[in-house]
Amino acid sequence: MENKEVLPNTTQVDPDKGLTLEEVLDRKNNHLTNYVKKTAGKSYKEIFLKNIVSFFNILLLIIAVLLIIGKKYTSLFFVVIYLANLIIGIYQDLKAKRLLSKLQLITQPEVRVIRQGKELTIKVDDIVLDDILIVENGNQICADAIIVSGEVGLNESALTGESQVVYKKEGDQIYSGSYVVSGTVKVRVNHVGKDNYVNTLTDAAKKTKATTSEVKKSLDWMFKIIGGMVIAVAILSVIVNWNDLINNFQTAIGPIAGSLVSMIPAGLYLLSSVTFTVGVLSLAKKRTLVQELYSIEALARSTILCLDKTGTITDGTMKVVNVDVIGNYSKADIEMILANHVEATHDNNATGKALKEEFTYQATQTPKYVCPFASENKYSFVTYPNATFALGALDFMDATNKEEAHRKVVEYAAQGYRVLALAKAHNLETGKKINGRVDVIALVVLQDHIKEDAASTIAWFKENDVKIRVISGDDPVTVSHIARKVGIDGAEKYISLSGLSDAEIKEKALNYTVFGRVTPEQKALLVDIFKNSGDKKNKEVVAMTGDGVNDILALKKADCSITMANGSQAAQNVSQLVMLDSNFGSLPSVVAEGRRIVNNLKRTSSLFLVKTAFAATLSLIFIITKLAGGSAFPFNTNNLYLWEFVIIGVGAFFSSLEPNAEIIKGHFLANVLKSALPGATTVLVAVGAIYFLYIGQTGGWLYTAVYDNQTVITMCTLLLATIPYAHFFTICSPFSKYRKFVFGLCLFLTAAGIGLMYLLEPYFSELFMVYPRELDPLNYVEMFVIAVGIIGIYLFIINMIRIFQTYPKEEKKK
Repeated sequence: MENKEVLPNTTQVDPDKGLTLEEVLDRKNNHLTNYVKKTAGKSYKEIFLKNIVSFFNILLLIIAVLLIIGKKYTSLFFVVIYLANLIIGIYQDLKAKRLLSKLQLITQPEVRVIRQGKELTIKVDDIVLDDILIVENGNQICADAIIVSGEVGLNESALTGESQVVYKKEGDQIYSGSYVVSGTVKVRVNHVGKDNYVNTLTDAAKKTKATTSEVKKSLDWMFKIIGGMVIAVAILSVIVNWNDLINNFQTAIGPIAGSLVSMIPAGLYLLSSVTFTVGVLSLAKKRTLVQELYSIEALARSTILCLDKTGTITDGTMKVVNVDVIGNYSKADIEMILANHVEATHDNNATGKALKEEFTYQATQTPKYVCPFASENKYSFVTYPNATFALGALDFMDATNKEEAHRKVVEYAAQGYRVLALAKAHNLETGKKINGRVDVIALVVLQDHIKEDAASTIAWFKENDVKIRVISGDDPVTVSHIARKVGIDGAEKYISLSGLSDAEIKEKALNYTVFGRVTPEQKALLVDIFKNSGDKKNKEVVAMTGDGVNDILALKKADCSITMANGSQAAQNVSQLVMLDSNFGSLPSVVAEGRRIVNNLKRTSSLFLVKTAFAATLSLIFIITKLAGGSAFPFNTNNLYLWEFVIIGVGAFFSSLEPNAEIIKGHFLANVLKSALPGATTVLVAVGAIYFLYIGQTGGWLYTAVYDNQTVITMCTLLLATIPYAHFFTICSPFSKYRKFVFGLCLFLTAAGIGLMYLLEPYFSELFMVYPRELDPLNYVEMFVIAVGIIGIYLFIINMIRIFQTYPKEEKKK
């Protein structure tokens, strides 16, 4: 970015001493702090509005008002169920907000500051104007500032969209939202809070892109279609029943309300929100911060998992195991050069920490020029009055003795070690790259520490058909060795991307498992290639784990981005999931939670849509019959209470909570519709059978008496409470102990409800609008025959379809 006009110091601040406590307090009293009001997820206002104000909720409210006007008070029981779901939804959202607030407090970024001559660590919100900050590799710039000492490489992609590293030196302006990729500097804060440049634009620097959720897209699409159907049926019902509404509103409004209420799957929207929220709460207890609600689904659907070696397979710590001297220098001289180099560059990454721990000498030379490590160079260098020394990847240096050094690097890499070349440049350097040739004088051999749970976690993903790809900036031979150690399939297929063009990478990427010498831009390119490698029917879903600034571009590209809490602030800010315990082994539980949500929603959604499809079809049929001079929609809201409360209410709620780590198969919407439509057809056939037998006839097939609508409605209501069990049975299959419990509980509640209808008919007849005592024994026989026959045919057809679908797969296996 171009430097903006730099404001003059509001006070003269000594970079070595910083502000005094009195000056800090004065700025806090004048509200010159970096605090900006934030919310954890949705605000309280958004929570209540989302749960209360929606198309279906408003429609249900209108229907309730009309029923009250028509004095159909017993038909308002659906409001009680709706309010119960509403309260549960609001409670879960509030609970999630409180928990996420606590987790975000734990992960709130901290910054090093100098005050009264002492270095302190404070929260980002506690920064005040003119504070002296120390920022280093991996930090995100949290306030606009002016560099007062040192030089730093910045990634300003969050602000400019350009991923190239920009170097800033003393006197330059740096902006909040950018990331430090190399170097350590002292800066003086010159803007805080809302005055920061990034806050004058957007919060985009701290947010990741919204996840494309198939569940959310499918539900939104269904609600739009159903909403349009409800409006159309409502208009048509009012038109065809206009005279009845004018002449006898109290009688006519009941069936119209019954038609509309039965079409509305209001509980499904709440159930989906509650299910995802419960998942977020469950993961929070497992120390996983979900920063984007539907990212759980993206991880659960992932078919490719891209791992950055450091921080995932390895824990990010390293140790020096050998210094292999090449040439005429003594080992003591090499160690002294390395000690001076680390002190000069101030590198605080894993390599820098390992070198500092190994070479504890005092610095003996004053550097003339320092170029910190940068991802595009793969090395750092320091220029002294009489010499320039570089430390980094041998492949990126033009060495005179490269052949000898390379042979040793390959030998070490084959054993899983990481090797850095220490080289002396022929020229004194003051630019961003070494110009000319170098002489390699030593090889620094380091060892990564592999996480104890890495192998078991990799094995879990392998068993669950998730392909692993390892993308690293290190030597591919070294990375391949580590990948083989943890059991990654195809780990022997490795490639270095050093010097390859984008076109060459696109051509070769799908043939390899391990990628080394990868730049940040190439990481993002690989993720993009993997995402587009599947076909339309089997699209690849890519998850990416990373912990460093060099992973940011790839994390943003991935369908699901994951980082560890011990990673850089920059990586945490762009990731959708943050593992607070930095435990790679926790990922399977996150995937399992996502699978539970998606698989259970897929099953339970069909329970709601069976009723919706049944009601919509029946409503259209009776609109046509009404136009032809026949009867209107026959059912009130009361007639569906038992179905709605037991199978849809209790059954769907408890089914959504079941543990379910099965691999997600097929598309959400297609699976739901394929399951729901046969179930709705079964219910329609059952109701149609009763009408065919008795309405308008003086005698049925088995009976000779005259049947009135009250008897028919009672028989249909009882079938509506039982026939849907055919569909419920199929979605519970195969039965586990938990599913047997849920299915048995629902059967018990239905039987108890029908029993109470019969025993307490005077009290229940108005509530359910059924009169079971007025039915003859033969009516019960007929209902039993219809139910058994239709359910039997339904289950036979469903099982035949399942056999037909699995048969080709079994043949292929043979």
